[in-house]
Amino acid sequence: MINRYLKKEKPPVLQRFEEETLKAGELLPDLTIQDENGTETNLHSYITDHLVLVLGSTGCDLCEQTLDALNDYTMRSSDLNVLILMDTHPAALHELRNIFNNRARIYIVMPHLMNRYLKMQYLPTAFCVGEDRRILSTHPFLDLESFQRLIEPLRTPPLSS
Repeated sequence: MINRYLKKEKPPVLQRFEEETLKAGELLPDLTIQDENGTETNLHSYITDHLVLVLGSTGCDLCEQTLDALNDYTMRSSDLNVLILMDTHPAALHELRNIFNNRARIYIVMPHLMNRYLKMQYLPTAFCVGEDRRILSTHPFLDLESFQRLIEPLRTPPLSS
């Protein structure tokens, strides 16, 4: 145990989380999303030239900070294609949709589905995805600064070959 601490190794349980989460460079798995009317859509159908995908829960205090930062950003700039998948109650979904208006699409998705398809190990987490469905960056964000780091790959022009 002390050896692990001195070498700054993560405990096996934390290593497992890191190994099992989706990483930059991997393809974003597809997932069928169902709205409150039962209409099904595939996650991939929301990808345009990019997608900012946020996973959260209304039962999570940190997720509230994430939604506040996302709301602040999208109030100032409407340049992002944002999809929020929330573990929430239908009444809260309605309230969130009123807050975000047309600046983000929001759907209820249960955590076990987020985990199965998107390898979500903790909430909140987010993905910045390119048009080729590759994850450009992924990490949780709680403020505008960390959100800017998440979407930085969208701001950086690709290198010429």
